[in-house]
Amino acid sequence: MPLKHIGLPPSSLEELKSISNDYDYVLGINNWLVRIKKGAYVFEREFIKKYGKNRMPLAEAWIEDFNYSISSPILTADELIELIRSMRPMTRNT
Repeated sequence: MPLKHIGLPPSSLEELKSISNDYDYVLGINNWLVRIKKGAYVFEREFIKKYGKNRMPLAEAWIEDFNYSISSPILTADELIELIRSMRPMTRNT
């Protein structure tokens, strides 16, 4: 199914699930929509040369209408979930 929300946040967890068939987890964490792929493909040759693999976990989180991507060759998908759980919204002094 083609992604119909390029650059736009999904409106609900159910909508995110409907467009995330190839993801391993689709979750609500801290009232944020999150999807995680355990083995996202990496295209950068330098990464493959350095780490000896072409896949790593990738998390996408929609926070306040922005899409954030977090990936790491040394963290597992479960560790990315814990990382997102530990995140808190930034407060602004106005």
